[in-house]
Amino acid sequence: MVTASIGFFLICEFVNVDKVHLSPGRENLMIVFVFSFVCFYFAVVINLVMSRLKSVNSHLRTLAEKDELTGLSNRRKVLADAVNIFADSVINRLSCVFAIIDLDHFKKINDTYGHDVGDLVLAQVAEKMRSAIRPQDEIGRYGGEEFIVIMRDINLKQAEAVVENLRKNVEEMHIETEQGIVIPVTISAGLAAITSEVSRYEEILAQADKGLYSAKRNGRNQIYIQN
Repeated sequence: MVTASIGFFLICEFVNVDKVHLSPGRENLMIVFVFSFVCFYFAVVINLVMSRLKSVNSHLRTLAEKDELTGLSNRRKVLADAVNIFADSVINRLSCVFAIIDLDHFKKINDTYGHDVGDLVLAQVAEKMRSAIRPQDEIGRYGGEEFIVIMRDINLKQAEAVVENLRKNVEEMHIETEQGIVIPVTISAGLAAITSEVSRYEEILAQADKGLYSAKRNGRNQIYIQN
């Protein structure tokens, strides 16, 4: 648009246009045409700018909701999902189970092999867990080596089977460092379900956390259901 304007200006400035005349009708038509063209141009520009802003906002939202190391939902996002799923389950009277999962002896892995290996273990375990849960379930990194799994429309027995399958998948993983060292990894998990006495999702998380503590106290690499 700028180039065309400069070109027309130079033509009008240096080319003899004295003999070029437009009738009043054609002059009005030309004004309408130029005005329409300018409006169309600015509409296209505004549309491109808005599309770019939407793309940038979407990217920023993804960055704000995703854990950089594991690619899972971060703490803020998974807790927001927990609120929504809990409310939906209570309103529709659906069963719902929360699980808190922790990597066993993760501090020892960091201390023995270094934080780079610890990050490798976290990333690979997170990917394995994401592939092992059901498509309708939500998983996120709660913090450090802890993860939350929120399972919709499921009872405790079914949820236990899902998490047990997840536990076995992690136990059978073959995580190898660049030096060829194989890192054995296991997880412990605490489960808790929504009951009629529960009024807030934090209560379910607290119960699941108690279950996780019991699983670790009983020897780790196991699941504990907190009634």
